[in-house]
Amino acid sequence: MKRGLSNASKYLLECFIDSNNLLIKAVFDFKEFKKFLYGGAPKGFYNSFYNLQKSKHIVVKEKNNNKFIYLTKKGKKIVTKLLIKTKIKKQKWDGQWRILIFDIPENKRRFRDNMRQSLLNLGFIKLQKSVWITPYDIIDDLYEIIPGFREGDWFEYVEAKHISSEKRLKDLFGLK
Repeated sequence: MKRGLSNASKYLLECFIDSNNLLIKAVFDFKEFKKFLYGGAPKGFYNSFYNLQKSKHIVVKEKNNNKFIYLTKKGKKIVTKLLIKTKIKKQKWDGQWRILIFDIPENKRRFRDNMRQSLLNLGFIKLQKSVWITPYDIIDDLYEIIPGFREGDWFEYVEAKHISSEKRLKDLFGLK
């Protein structure tokens, strides 16, 4: 079974998110990072840093006698997910439901399974077999997180003001 990243690893990856929670820094000065690791960071952080390197989420490179930490493509994908989760937590519900309906062919099963997992990670709830819902406006983020996501191919995206199971959904999402 594949284990997810530890909380310490996620915290270290979050260092690549800027203070506005908008942009992702691609490079981080190793000296600055090292001060954090050795100057008061819990012991588990050094292990997490090593594990992030080993799992190819980050890479340390030397340039002009200085070391820099770079996010890899794999690392950027995780940081983007963390960024979106942060964005979702800060969003105030606008009263609209976002419904994603998909019909992905059987020969694309792996893509379909990965997409379902991505939807769960983004806070979607499954209404029916291929119908997912969220109160959050994150359609643009789906393009970044789910490779191959394009509305109209296998997907339909609907925004609705009311839904018959609204009371139950509000409870599940913790909405008023």
